[in-house]
Amino acid sequence: MHLEVYRACPDVLALVHAHPTSALALSALGRVPSPALLLEGMALVPRIELVEPLPPGSQELAEACACAIRRAPAAVLKRHGVLCAGRDLREALDRVEVLELLAQIELGPDASGAGR
Repeated sequence: MHLEVYRACPDVLALVHAHPTSALALSALGRVPSPALLLEGMALVPRIELVEPLPPGSQELAEACACAIRRAPAAVLKRHGVLCAGRDLREALDRVEVLELLAQIELGPDASGAGR
């Protein structure tokens, strides 16, 4: 998956793949968080793509991720995880963290535990 994105997107110098729980929960509903919920969201992840479920490790998943990252700096792999691109690892990781925060906000305080 990573190699396919690097081949397809020469401007991407770093990728972070993670499994953040709120982003996963939102993806199970067929949704991605709205970047407009936070100024940081609009700055770091102005667009988020949703990648439909494909077999982990498959060429189909790798190609779908490359296509998504060509269109947006962040992709949510439905019921699997997230993949964020950047000019370096810090930027890619910052995008993962902001994406997860956006998902927590969108799911609401009960889902994130913030209201307890």
